[in-house]
Amino acid sequence: MYGSDAVAGVVSLFPFVHRAKDGRLHGKFISEYQSNNHLMGYGLRLGYGKDHWITNVQGSLRIAGNYTNKIDQMSTTRVFRRRMLRALWGIPTTKAPPS
Repeated sequence: MYGSDAVAGVVSLFPFVHRAKDGRLHGKFISEYQSNNHLMGYGLRLGYGKDHWITNVQGSLRIAGNYTNKIDQMSTTRVFRRRMLRALWGIPTTKAPPS
């Protein structure tokens, strides 16, 4: 997309999977703000693993609003609120996937 409302994006082709088996909770908090459409984004990632199992929980919230600029005047079609929650529980393995 080009123009006054063009916004960059990221595609994660390698999702995070917590692999440490130290019995400690690991986490990461991320936030962002974009002044173009007042987008606010927050993300939280927690991971825990011990001996023979691992677990991951991820969540995010992104909120954007209308905006006005000299070229497009008032833009009322860019409002959104997206929520994501993902959980994983599993048994770690060192096997390679079949080729």
